[in-house]
Amino acid sequence: MKRYPKKAEHAVWRVIDNEAVIVSPMDSDVTILDEVGTSIWELMDGSRDIRGIAKEVCGEFEVSMDTAKGDIEEFIEDLTDKKLITVSHRKK
Repeated sequence: MKRYPKKAEHAVWRVIDNEAVIVSPMDSDVTILDEVGTSIWELMDGSRDIRGIAKEVCGEFEVSMDTAKGDIEEFIEDLTDKKLITVSHRKK
């Protein structure tokens, strides 16, 4: 089943020097993403499924599709635990 990650509406973020700084106003937690994480974060708009995001990442960085998908799955799990994204089974 396809999954479509989307940034949580309450998350406040900005990109500084190719790193996303994300603040959750719910608990004032700050998350800083590296360049790859920032690229993935910016792609999570609810219109791309995980495979679609992985394809974009493979085109931008030298990584295999399997590695990209596995890393994105872990990344999504981490951001979901922090309540910074939501994941839907429908395209937004």
